Amino acid sequence: MASRALRSVTTLVAALALVMGVGPSAASVAPAAFGASSQAATVSTTTTTATTAPYKLLAQFGGSPARWNPCQAVPWVFNPAGAPVGGLTVVRAALYRVSQLTGLRFQYVGTTSTAPSSGYLHQAWGAYKPLLIGWSDPTHSDLLAGSGPSHVGETRVSWVGLSTPLGARAEYSTGVVVFNRTSRAALWGANSRYTYALHELGHAVGLAHADSPTNVMSTVIPSAVHDYGLGDRTGLVKVSARYGCLPSIR
Repeated sequence: MASRALRSVTTLVAALALVMGVGPSAASVAPAAFGASSQAATVSTTTTTATTAPYKLLAQFGGSPARWNPCQAVPWVFNPAGAPVGGLTVVRAALYRVSQLTGLRFQYVGTTSTAPSSGYLHQAWGAYKPLLIGWSDPTHSDLLAGSGPSHVGETRVSWVGLSTPLGARAEYSTGVVVFNRTSRAALWGANSRYTYALHELGHAVGLAHADSPTNVMSTVIPSAVHDYGLGDRTGLVKVSARYGCLPSIR
């Protein structure tokens, strides 16, 4: 039944080109749609010990959160240009942590010279690109344009909404994560490149900024946080393998 729904969506490609937008509101009533969501992070010196544990989803379609299909590996590529020594190791460690908490499988498919910019998300129907992760700066990536060193990175993901006999589903199809190489930080520990990677990869799998000073997904990353907080982990469950497979688009 899901495959029939997918075929019907495929026939609407020409029309869908007119149903594109930014954020979860782009496809609130359409039977099928494309969308994109973007989030950024900044450095913090927050030391509060509040115990709230909220989370927010980056995109929804028909009441369902957009998420990667847990029954397919998420392919990803790395652009080493501008990355700090140990940058790939940090990214791998953060992806491993996300995998632990979501059940998603990330498949490394090598390096690329493609710049981590918004243009990467331009793609033909069915020709979905791997998740691109890399470092750049405001001069070379439009995603960082106008930002300073306190802006540590930005993430943008594309999703496809499908109406199926089982209900509305939204599946992420590709994405780009860019870290600001003008931002200075240690590789590990609090306020590190590792916590920045946790934050941006949290966006990449479907979490938005949360109104909490104790979670990695806070708008301002708490200075003492080394790992995902309770709110982060609660949100990651919502986009996890626990909710089963999605109709495959990749």
